Amino acid sequence: MAQRRLLSATSALLAALLITAVSAATSRRLHQAPCVTSTTLVVYAGSGGKPYLKEALQALPFNKKVLMPLDQVALLDLEAPLCDLSSLTALSGNLLVYDNGTLAAVLPKLSSINSVAGTLMLYGKGDASLPSLQALSGIQSAANLLVYNLDVLLDLRGLEGFTSLSGDLIISENARLRQLKGLDNLQSIGGELVLLSNMALQSVEGLGRLTTIGGQILAKGNGVLMDLLALTSLKSIGSLSAVNNGDARLELPNNVRIGSSTAVPAAAVGSITSSKRPGDGPEYPDDRTVTVVYSGTAPTLGALIIWATQDVAGLLQLSSLSRVNGQFVILSYGDSSLETLQGLDNLKYVGGLNLFNLKKLKNLEGLGGLAVIRGDLNLVGGGITSTRGLTSLTAVGSDVWLEVMPSLQDLDGFKGITSIGWDLHLQELPLLRNLDGLSALEVVYGEVLIKLCDVLSSTAGLSSLSRVGKSVAVLWNKALGDVAGFSRLTSVPSDLIISGNKALTTLAPLGSLTETGLNLVVSSNDGLRDLAGLGAVTKVGSMLSISGNANLASLAPLDTSLKTVGKGGITISDNWSLKSLGSLPETLQSVGGPIVVRGSVPEGQVAALRSKGGSGSVAQKK
Repeated sequence: MAQRRLLSATSALLAALLITAVSAATSRRLHQAPCVTSTTLVVYAGSGGKPYLKEALQALPFNKKVLMPLDQVALLDLEAPLCDLSSLTALSGNLLVYDNGTLAAVLPKLSSINSVAGTLMLYGKGDASLPSLQALSGIQSAANLLVYNLDVLLDLRGLEGFTSLSGDLIISENARLRQLKGLDNLQSIGGELVLLSNMALQSVEGLGRLTTIGGQILAKGNGVLMDLLALTSLKSIGSLSAVNNGDARLELPNNVRIGSSTAVPAAAVGSITSSKRPGDGPEYPDDRTVTVVYSGTAPTLGALIIWATQDVAGLLQLSSLSRVNGQFVILSYGDSSLETLQGLDNLKYVGGLNLFNLKKLKNLEGLGGLAVIRGDLNLVGGGITSTRGLTSLTAVGSDVWLEVMPSLQDLDGFKGITSIGWDLHLQELPLLRNLDGLSALEVVYGEVLIKLCDVLSSTAGLSSLSRVGKSVAVLWNKALGDVAGFSRLTSVPSDLIISGNKALTTLAPLGSLTETGLNLVVSSNDGLRDLAGLGAVTKVGSMLSISGNANLASLAPLDTSLKTVGKGGITISDNWSLKSLGSLPETLQSVGGPIVVRGSVPEGQVAALRSKGGSGSVAQKK
């Protein structure tokens, strides 16, 4: 019996040793095996959590999502790779480098990679993202290069290996990026150069050797970018589109050729789409270089411009037109006889739709078949009273811009739109009473601006909106009584500005908001008595400004929730009914910039609040 037990114990011990040996061997084989890739390889550090791929995809502009296919992915945790990382040299697909805050320490493990056949996307999580790209210095080529949300980066050093891109270079939402040093050896871009919402970008220095850009330069929302003069070697680009940057035109070096001598730039009627100052609408300089003449079946056009003079009374001759790949523009100097768009009933797709100053056109009947606008939808000036003719429209790839439309009464033609690829601007629409036509809108990937809509009483039509990619600005709407359309927002990546809305009595619908990436501004709203609705806000990324609210008597509940304010500091001024700062001096933990307080609040509270601020804090009592 004892002998049998001894044999049994011996067998068990041998089995255990065998399992251990097999496990060790298996582990060695796994670490020695080449890493399996797929259409897209996603690398990350497991200690920061698994990557949220949908978020990375949503960050891309509507027409650029194809650059990073995420239907077939292989996930690779660089902290526990279980494969031989040295086998990663030339990737045949795409590479997404996803930083959840802990990737920097293990990113050098990718040093063997020298090329990416598809797209290289670098995606971060704001302030917790990569401080440097030096670990990627071995990569010398990719078809497309995308740099997103790396808020700690000051430059792009580490990317010196790139000499050309057959596709696009997209640099977006990098909050502290000041210039593009690191791309010094890049000489050509086959697709587009896209700069989006890099708020600290001062210069394109680093692109001095770039000679050609096959597509457009698109620059939007780069708040301090004044010019493109650092592109000293640039000879030609497809077109230039510049909106809401530090300067209107973003001047190019002399002798840069835009398009060809007869081409219509893709971005606008003229060679440049720009704004006079941030927040203003685009301008469309004269361009009389294109005339389209044809007979029989209408051609598939790269761009179609119709100068609607007194002689153009109808569009029935375009009844067979189904697609315009570029911009479709109808404009007038105010003398147009065009009263209807009937004749365009077969039009299904346009690269952009632009209707300017058509005073006799009252509706959009005739565009009922239009389902997709790949670029901008611009309706400016004219006599349009209703948008209901856009019954099939489901997607707009870039801006929806409605401005200076004195007769417009509804947005009902937008009821099928669930997302807008960049900005939604509603400005100077004096007869627009509600936003009910936007009831299906869930995402705006740029900013939302509602400005000078005199009889607009409610934003409730935006109640499905759950995400914005940049800012929300609600400005100078005399009759506006609520901000109900923003009740589902939990954060605003850039600015939240609510100013000059005299009838607004409460911010209560903003109760889900926890932070702003940059500025929170509440000013000149005479009906506000407190800050109800801001009780969940704990962080303001740059500046908090509460000023000129004549009847504001309390900072509650923001005074008990707010913990940190960034380098923009705090300004609380000219709220003449405000007699106390409440709990703000005690609750607030840190302020990265100056504190300015002007008004009738106790000196002790002012001094306590000022002690939390950075250099330049002042208190002025009146």
